[in-house]
Amino acid sequence: MTEKSNREILPNRRFSESITISFQGERYNVTVGKYSDDRIGEVFIDRVISKSSSKIGILLDGVCRDSAILLSLAIQHGTSLDTLRSAITRDEAGDPSTIVGVIIDRLLQNNLTID
Repeated sequence: MTEKSNREILPNRRFSESITISFQGERYNVTVGKYSDDRIGEVFIDRVISKSSSKIGILLDGVCRDSAILLSLAIQHGTSLDTLRSAITRDEAGDPSTIVGVIIDRLLQNNLTID
């Protein structure tokens, strides 16, 4: 079965911005790559490993990488951040339950300052 793709490929050379986000006792380095017109095109999530980091370690690192790939592919296929925001898991107060939700919220707020 052949799949037709409407994926918008990023240029080989592109602007990127890195931020650090703290969430549930962990710190994450997040890098956002952009298209030439300043639209977000890709996201990388790397957990900052320190002595106080969670023992979950390798499992959490893999989930972060896979989540970033899925988030990037959704964006490259034209899914809006608003649509992604409404699809992610949130707690009773409406706050995101995962680091992906926190990243999406920050991107929508255009709040890319370092914690």
